[in-house]
Amino acid sequence: RRLALWPMPVQSCLPQMVKQLGSSISGAFKKWDHKEEGTVPRETMVSLLKGLGFGPDEIDRLLESYFKRQVPDSNGATPCIKYDDFVQWIVSVRANGGSTLLGSAPMTAKPPSKPQKKKFFIGANWKCSLEGPNEVDALVRQLNSLWVSKAGSLDDVELCLYPPYVFLDRVRDQLSAELCVGGQNAWDAAPGFASTGVVTADMLRDVGCSWVLLGHSDRRNVLGESDAYIAEKVAKCFASGLNVNLTIGEKLEDREAGRALDVLVMQLGAAAAGVPSDGWDRVVVAYEPVWAIGEGAQPCSPEETQRVHSALRGWLKEHVSEIAARSCRLVYTGSVNEGNAAQFAQLPDVDGFVVGRAGLDAEKLLSICSTLVERKAPERPQVKPKFWVGANWKCSIQTSQGADALVGQINEAWGQEIGTLSDVELCLFPPYAYLDRVRRKLRGQLHVGSQNAWDAKPGFNSTGVISAEMLNSVGCKWVLLGHSDRRNVLLEADGLIAEKMARCLARGLSVNLTIGEKLEERQAGKAIETLLRQLEAGTTGVPADAWSRVAVSYEPVWAIGEGATPCSPEDAQAVHAALRGWVRDHAGDEAARQCRLIYTGSVSAENAAQYARLPDVDGFVVGRAGLDVAKLLAICKTLAAVKAEECAAVDKLKGM
Repeated sequence: RRLALWPMPVQSCLPQMVKQLGSSISGAFKKWDHKEEGTVPRETMVSLLKGLGFGPDEIDRLLESYFKRQVPDSNGATPCIKYDDFVQWIVSVRANGGSTLLGSAPMTAKPPSKPQKKKFFIGANWKCSLEGPNEVDALVRQLNSLWVSKAGSLDDVELCLYPPYVFLDRVRDQLSAELCVGGQNAWDAAPGFASTGVVTADMLRDVGCSWVLLGHSDRRNVLGESDAYIAEKVAKCFASGLNVNLTIGEKLEDREAGRALDVLVMQLGAAAAGVPSDGWDRVVVAYEPVWAIGEGAQPCSPEETQRVHSALRGWLKEHVSEIAARSCRLVYTGSVNEGNAAQFAQLPDVDGFVVGRAGLDAEKLLSICSTLVERKAPERPQVKPKFWVGANWKCSIQTSQGADALVGQINEAWGQEIGTLSDVELCLFPPYAYLDRVRRKLRGQLHVGSQNAWDAKPGFNSTGVISAEMLNSVGCKWVLLGHSDRRNVLLEADGLIAEKMARCLARGLSVNLTIGEKLEERQAGKAIETLLRQLEAGTTGVPADAWSRVAVSYEPVWAIGEGATPCSPEDAQAVHAALRGWVRDHAGDEAARQCRLIYTGSVSAENAAQYARLPDVDGFVVGRAGLDVAKLLAICKTLAAVKAEECAAVDKLKGM
């Protein structure tokens, strides 16, 4: 029973450790296991370490490193170590590669520790679905058998069962030690109040629970538990040594009113007050869109799920700490099953699931666990294609002398930095009238593109039309299609833009397709829906081998123009990840890798670095910054520096 209370690394390592230490050492363990004060005297530790071949100096050094956290024994004299802390210390020394308490030779020098890999988390909430011990026993036996049959393939998954209170003890006694058990709740009254029907955190710990589920929609929306009340539970459970699976989620009316993220952040913020600063690796936050749960419900789309999870991680980073954002696992719970798990498993900010009905079928549950591992299998990083920067002049330069002057400055500045900017592709988009002039005067390494093609149906011999063939003939490589000026002012439809795109690609031009949502679409919660509609329409005619000639620019219309506030880096990454996911699902992995996703929304020399390091941002389209050579070169150099970091990281891995 006590073994079941320890963290999983301790549970898995202790039997091997005791076996290797031998019978005499095992006897010493048993001796202090039964000490009422639950501590290990220093003398016991010294004898254990001596028996393993450690010398006096090594023992002193090891114990000195630990006795900084010492507690007096029952007489207040000899330092003692807390029982559970001692076992955790043994395992942590082993994990850090220093001591050999589990075998081989004594430590001589402790190498730097590597960050521990964050396991994926799967929670199976049984609710009240199993009502008898026979059903419970049968499910536990089947889970044990299937888990063993996976033979280590699920080592990266932490699976926790949440049975009803009355079966907690039974499940913990029969369940494999590699799997966890948690309570579906703690307290039905104020924590600390000795009320009839209450189950406390200490009780849960005593029967072997390592997790507790708090904030579930059943508790919030049916039983009326408030954010403050749940936060109080979080703090109390942490103090009792439980890990917390916090559930947050918005109702349909919140979503339709555009308040979804506000509600989620309010719930998360309240609970965060009860989490110690160093305790976020013991927190799993489950996003549960209340409108997407229950039999027959439609799950939240993968794109929307990623947007929410990215926003939650961004909130943790900004309001708690970067370590918290990295340590806390974000899981999705909303009608996940073995049929749709793969769609969510590949999302970069989804670290697992909490399931309901699927958790009552051992084969389905283990299938979801396997899917998560397979879709999350780490890939060796690859260097992305060149970063891409487009400078859209619009109508800002209205004389040939002005165009010549700007081109001359760009040529000179690029020539001075040419060795450092080889990983950046720069394209200028002057007005039609200067296209030929700019191409003839611009350095050969730099590109020229057109701000549009056709102002009427492609192929229609209309006055004022510029065709793809014309653009090709004057040396244009790129064409800009779908800009918000064309969509929202000149009312170009998705269908017309798609027709232009197909025609331009067929004539050998590369296309920068711009998509973006207006403020009212964002406020209505339809941003992703709008973007994917535009993306799907625009790329319908893209040949399978042409994605390397496509750049998709995300232009949040509400974030452009002088004085506008750019889209936050967290939101930009969430959108770009959703777009990349759509390309992958509809055109394949290679298309998703080759297509460059560009951010355009008040990018400047000052904020470029924030966006350049986002994993799914491959460059920028700039407006005013493209008319100032110093600012334009600063943005390009920022991207080049990030590219150099990527290359160094890949080279380092290749050498490992």
